[in-house]
Amino acid sequence: MYVRGEVLAEAQAAMKLDDEALDRALTELRRLGLLKVQHTGEDVPVSPEVGLADLVGRLQHDLHAHQVRLANLTRDVETLAQTYLPVRRRPESVEVEILDSLEKVDRHFEELGASAADEVLTMLSWRASMPRTTEEVAHGVKAMVDLTSRGVATRTIFVQRFELLPRHQAFLDRLVEANIPIRLLRSVPVQMAIYDRHTAVLPLDPERTAAGAVAVRGELLVRSLVAVFEHCWLHGHAPRAEPDDKIRDRLTAQHLELLRMQAAGAKDDAIGRALGVSSRTVSRLVSEVHEVLGSTSRFQAGVTAARLGLLD
Repeated sequence: MYVRGEVLAEAQAAMKLDDEALDRALTELRRLGLLKVQHTGEDVPVSPEVGLADLVGRLQHDLHAHQVRLANLTRDVETLAQTYLPVRRRPESVEVEILDSLEKVDRHFEELGASAADEVLTMLSWRASMPRTTEEVAHGVKAMVDLTSRGVATRTIFVQRFELLPRHQAFLDRLVEANIPIRLLRSVPVQMAIYDRHTAVLPLDPERTAAGAVAVRGELLVRSLVAVFEHCWLHGHAPRAEPDDKIRDRLTAQHLELLRMQAAGAKDDAIGRALGVSSRTVSRLVSEVHEVLGSTSRFQAGVTAARLGLLD
């Protein structure tokens, strides 16, 4: 509709949709922000760029809401611990240290890493400071390899968007090569690092990591954060470690042409006509591409295909 300037009835007729299928399609397009309902009740198509920006904004809002809920949960757990533990004769003090500069944060991380004995759990949000230069990548990987060589179990969760950026992908690839367990998650509720299930470090302000961090010590309180980490780990997925040539071998000429046409903005009906296949076959090909690339959306599939050189 947006590209051709069609009205709804014309688009419905061109796509041969019955009323039920049309309702489903409209609901999904509204959810994605590609259709806006005017005050007259009429649906007006929105450009994909505007719709994507709106969708990202809503996802960021949801992520912030998760962070607020986690902060409230942490506060409630601490209150309950202070109230009921003395009655149960399980007193445990909770220590909180404010690290109000990045220098203090970095120094604290070095000290915790050097003293870690059993386990380090890390969860990094989109605002995390990631190594970018070759030297920084090598240093970051070495730090994690050194931990594992000392017998310290390490696991790290990254927000899935890291996989889409070449400057971060190099770091992820090196971690995979070093057999460091990592997971990717669509959204990370809170950035944190947990050492030996007793000490946790979280940002003072999730929106501004440069503001510093807070270090919390206390097994009972940190146990709740470990539960959050384990939940996220369970719902994350491992990055693809398959070499690029093997990925290309699993994609047919039809798959590659579909990716190129999608990257050029072609719709499913146009792709079907160009490939000489039905709309159902186009949907099947799209699903097969997602399976091979490990993508969950056409946008992510396009970014991944470009990074792997599949659009050339």
